[in-house]
Amino acid sequence: MHARFLSLPAPRELLALMLLLVAMWSTRFHYLDPAIDLPDASWAVFFLAGVLTRHWAIPALLLLNAGAIDYLALLDGVSSYCVTPAYPFLIPTYLTLWACGRWVSLAQLGSAQSFVRAAIALPLGVVGAFVISNASFYALAGYFEDMSALAYANAVARYLPGYLMSTALYSALALGFVALVRAHASARSARQP
Repeated sequence: MHARFLSLPAPRELLALMLLLVAMWSTRFHYLDPAIDLPDASWAVFFLAGVLTRHWAIPALLLLNAGAIDYLALLDGVSSYCVTPAYPFLIPTYLTLWACGRWVSLAQLGSAQSFVRAAIALPLGVVGAFVISNASFYALAGYFEDMSALAYANAVARYLPGYLMSTALYSALALGFVALVRAHASARSARQP
């Protein structure tokens, strides 16, 4: 077996994973304070995982985490409306965002090329994820037998800007934070003899 497959994620990747898990729990499951209703960061979490990490286990752990959060939410009384035969299609939905983030990571983070890649990859990833999740829900949920695909697409299209905005905002904040941390570390190492 390949050594990379059996290796553990690097400490930097584990830190990124922990922060991404906190973001997902804080915004996807509103158990601590239901009055604070932040948009779900899950789509940004998968995109950022692609940008910031390389280990195969990270997206797998995030997928398990998303499922665990949903399971606990259902136990807590949240509606099961979205838990249909389409639910497994959240896997390719999230992995589309992760793959777009991986493409961004091929450029040096903070470089002009990485900004251009992010400006292309994030909206493409969000649109791709939106199409996968909504097309599978339409086809498999069993709720829309009397609705045409075009009528369904028109009904859900109004939600796409919100997904784009929240994913872009969370991603920009996180990547801006990473850039500041790296700049601080660089300045600190440049000052040391």
